[in-house]
Amino acid sequence: MDYNQAADSFQFQLCDETILTVPRDLSLFFPSLAVNANEDIVIGMNGSSAAEHVGSNAVMGQRRVNSNRPCGSEIVFGQPLLL
Repeated sequence: MDYNQAADSFQFQLCDETILTVPRDLSLFFPSLAVNANEDIVIGMNGSSAAEHVGSNAVMGQRRVNSNRPCGSEIVFGQPLLL
């Protein structure tokens, strides 16, 4: 996994595909990753910014087979949730 630093966000990438975009002003820390047998993926993390107190965040995604992608699959994430 790699990331590109855009003007207003960080874009996390896997196999040259953007899988998650995070606002640049949000600092994320203490990440955790969970994957189940159905290939559901949850990334949990804490986040804060100058305008936002520390909160717990999570984003859920799922791996899908896609032969048109360089890795043969893609990971599709929803929007990050403040828990």
